[in-house]
Amino acid sequence: MKKLNKILYPGHCSSCNDYLPAGVSAWWDPATKGIVCFRCRPDSPTRQQNQSSQRSNDGNSRANSTYTDDKQKGNKTRIAGKQHQDDSLQKKWAHLINYLLRCVEREATGDLTSEKDNQRWLLTPYKTEELICGTADQADMFTEAGDLARCLQQGEVLVYGWPTLLLTDKRGVKRIGPLFVTELENPKQHLEAIIPAEDEPYLNPALLSEDYFDADAISAAVSLANDGLPFGEPTAMASTASKILAELGFAEAGLKPETLQPHQNLVDGVNNAAVIVVGESSLMTKALVTELRNLEHRTDWRNTPAAWLLGLARPAPREVKNPVAAPLQLNDTQEQAAEQIRREYLTVVTGPPGTGKSQLVAAAISNAWIENDTVLLSSTNNSAVDVAVERCAKIHPGLVIRTGNRKHRDELIEKVNHVLSTVKNINPNEAEARRQFVSAVSERTRVQESIERMDFLRAELVDSTLKSESEKGGRTKATI
Repeated sequence: MKKLNKILYPGHCSSCNDYLPAGVSAWWDPATKGIVCFRCRPDSPTRQQNQSSQRSNDGNSRANSTYTDDKQKGNKTRIAGKQHQDDSLQKKWAHLINYLLRCVEREATGDLTSEKDNQRWLLTPYKTEELICGTADQADMFTEAGDLARCLQQGEVLVYGWPTLLLTDKRGVKRIGPLFVTELENPKQHLEAIIPAEDEPYLNPALLSEDYFDADAISAAVSLANDGLPFGEPTAMASTASKILAELGFAEAGLKPETLQPHQNLVDGVNNAAVIVVGESSLMTKALVTELRNLEHRTDWRNTPAAWLLGLARPAPREVKNPVAAPLQLNDTQEQAAEQIRREYLTVVTGPPGTGKSQLVAAAISNAWIENDTVLLSSTNNSAVDVAVERCAKIHPGLVIRTGNRKHRDELIEKVNHVLSTVKNINPNEAEARRQFVSAVSERTRVQESIERMDFLRAELVDSTLKSESEKGGRTKATI
């Protein structure tokens, strides 16, 4: 083996698979064309120590000393490598959460406001920008902002931002929106001042659309914003805004938060002005955003299926005691998928409409109930949830309780009471039910094996018949 004082690229030991960061010492094995850590090389200190037992005491001391030094160095290298790997995985986790966060915010934000819809936006008269840059925690109220606030509908809020962009979407509609935004407290409750409802501003998610910019530009802009906005430092905030705008394809905008230009008429592109627009607010979205931001700093995701998504070792399948249940009719493919869902921590099932995915969902939930697991059924499509709930109701009305929007939440109490009324007079014998279930599965397995045996014998019979007719035909020709 050849000793490498420093490896140029990170890798893993070909023997123990420990992570080896770039810059550490390792050994190169020409036979396997792989790198090996100090602990796993053939002439490792452990082997040297065993061989040195026949040497003199002085020799033993030197060998042991060398072994100890090398072992300590090896341990430090392994610790450093593991720390580097953990840091890298945590960054991947943060990247994933940030992506989900942008999706949620983008979905909740909707599109930018049309320039023509002047009942939903207005330029502020402020001469300096202080709320986005963080040099003030409130701004003076002005008449137009109060009028705009009084026209808000349920679920709507005012959003303040800077600098102001005037863009044209792919349909040719001019739209207006700020680069950095912060939601405002309800002006009806703060008549004398405009007060941000959030601690710090953030990149406007409504801008992150391919209606305005290409995907690479959006990714670069988001990457810059994810490094953190220099809140509280106006000059640095202007510099960061200019860099993000440059990634989005804008020329130098000359942003100066200390000298705003409250234009009466906006120009295409970037405007050094602050704007207030009407936006949507959702308590559920806010709660989800808060949870995602908290998840970004969690480390226990390694004990969830997310660990598999991010490249950690695949967890061993779960052990299940009961055979798979099929309270609704399943074909062979659906039953195999239901079995995998019970055992694997992550299962992806795809298929076009009408292929039985909702039927499979009902079966998966039923099997989870049998295993005393709980289930959260969710989808971006309300109708998909409704179909799955209907399938589950055929099994039992209490198998899944539908919630979601206000209508479903208001009906929860009635649904729960209905389920309770249907089961209060039922005293099921669970042990007997499980025994009958296992017995039925055993009988089903026996029948399936008999059918397979019959198919095998039928195939043999066909082969024998064809062979016999072939031989008979050959003898007839020979006689002629």
